[in-house]
Amino acid sequence: MSEASPDEDGNFPFEPSGGGVCGGLESREAAARFGQVNAYYHVSLMSQRVNGVLRSLGVGPLPKVRAIVNARRPKQRPGSSVDTSRWVPVKGAKYRYPARLENLDDFSIPLCGELLFGPGHGVTAEGWLPRISGGAYLCDPSHDAGMIYQAFGLHVVRHTADVQADRLRAPRAAFSRPGALEYAVSTYLAASMLSSPHVGCWHARHDAEFVPADSLANDARIDDDEMQPQEALVAQAVAGAMWDLHKAFLRHEFAFVG
Repeated sequence: MSEASPDEDGNFPFEPSGGGVCGGLESREAAARFGQVNAYYHVSLMSQRVNGVLRSLGVGPLPKVRAIVNARRPKQRPGSSVDTSRWVPVKGAKYRYPARLENLDDFSIPLCGELLFGPGHGVTAEGWLPRISGGAYLCDPSHDAGMIYQAFGLHVVRHTADVQADRLRAPRAAFSRPGALEYAVSTYLAASMLSSPHVGCWHARHDAEFVPADSLANDARIDDDEMQPQEALVAQAVAGAMWDLHKAFLRHEFAFVG
């Protein structure tokens, strides 16, 4: 976990203090170390659950994935080559599959995917994290369990469903970017891990009077006459439908037990 180290009791204590928004360099470094531990915890938890299901189906476990906190990427303008001399922060949380011919000599494990968590951007006073810390909180993707689960969910879909049949592509061909179905399934998996349809609940308001736009509790629909609906709408509608089935199965299970 890079520079994150436990104390003498083997614990990783962290004083929220706004997630690094309050205080100087020491506070920001502590927030970054917490992001490493937090990402490791949630990725490991979800991986264990998914691998348990795969094991019950007689399928091998998910391949390794690497998580990077405060990630940067080379700057690139549309139509131009990558400028490796300039690096810019990654926005939010991303799942990246390495190019087939990429040099992986620097990695100690076979790399089958990367989770990139950009630095904190913006401050929120809504959601679970501000409630826990007692005040405004920096929107750091690596502190947000929902964003971690969504990003890792793309890794799960890539190596199980392989929706776009990348395994059949030519060895030198680039991998497909995630589409609406991949995003829908990964969002549903995140909601399942959170036991809540509000996947942005750590950094956003969600209550009986307000349902966030990205919540699976929204009644997102695609009209029959809509020839080319936006990808984000398709992903949300499909994820919402999966969440509705999730709730229906739970009600049926409880009714059966009763």
